[in-house]
Amino acid sequence: MSEDDVLMRDTFESLRPGPIREAVDGPFREMHAQPASAEDNLGGWESRFGWWSLPKDAWRLVVSAERSPGGGPQGRFVESRLTATVYDNIWLAKGDLAWRDVAVETTVTLLPPGDGWGGPAGLLFRFQDSRRHYAACVDEDGRAKILKRHGTGWDVLASAPASIETGEAFGIRVVMEGARLRASIGPVELQAEDGEFTHGCVGFVGARPARFGPVTVTALRGERDRLEAECRDAASRLEIKRKRYGKAVPWRKLDTRGFGSGRRIRLGDLTGDGRLDFLLLQIDPERPPALGCMTAMSADGEVLWQLGQPRPAPEIELSADGPAQVHDIDGDGRCEV
Repeated sequence: MSEDDVLMRDTFESLRPGPIREAVDGPFREMHAQPASAEDNLGGWESRFGWWSLPKDAWRLVVSAERSPGGGPQGRFVESRLTATVYDNIWLAKGDLAWRDVAVETTVTLLPPGDGWGGPAGLLFRFQDSRRHYAACVDEDGRAKILKRHGTGWDVLASAPASIETGEAFGIRVVMEGARLRASIGPVELQAEDGEFTHGCVGFVGARPARFGPVTVTALRGERDRLEAECRDAASRLEIKRKRYGKAVPWRKLDTRGFGSGRRIRLGDLTGDGRLDFLLLQIDPERPPALGCMTAMSADGEVLWQLGQPRPAPEIELSADGPAQVHDIDGDGRCEV
């Protein structure tokens, strides 16, 4: 392997010690574009599991001054702190979704479990989303496995007994070539054939407490050339699309001071004149998701009517959606609310 073959080598230097998470959590990010913050501690890693549904220290960056109990290396590690009781798909992912024929490797140390039944701990590969990926791991039953996540459950593609003790550092290496999947999990060698997921990034699954070392992804023969060609083709297609469609320009600025809404906006013809109007909803912060105010506005900025008591910012920062819709129920050309 040469350095030219390395697609990613992450030693976690971009992570600060402590919880790995966004500075702003909760459902706000579901529907709001939030600029990256210097307070974020992600280092390019992500989880589509939903940060608000996990404890703040579900994933942590730890710095070890001593060698691990099993003789593992000292340095920077990512730790999963959970023992799964409901979810068995607790993960972090990073990399390029276009990766196909690559090898990925890391070290793992199983930590003492907490309350609960636990789940798999190991490497994710060809990760497309939380419902479509593979894993090379040690499962709750102590067996080394190649797993396939398809929907809400795991399919076992290969399995063998593994004598891996808690606190013992072991390596995981996965090589994927087309449908052929090979995994070294400690002393266990596994292989499987499955071509459903042909590409994806990499990551960790930690449905039990575990410590993960630096991760390296290398391209197999011809993979880097394929990636570079695919990148050029994608850039060319994007440029063609940009020329095909007009550039977005500001059309009109409407004054909504005092009654604006962050994302709870409905569109429809409220007057029957054939033009779109706007319905702006505000949530009552004392009784979410009940409505506190509704304001109807024409495309010219004229307030048509208003019900309730409007609130200025930061009310518009609330992310809960509102129980109101706009539709022409009786077919007379004028939408009802």
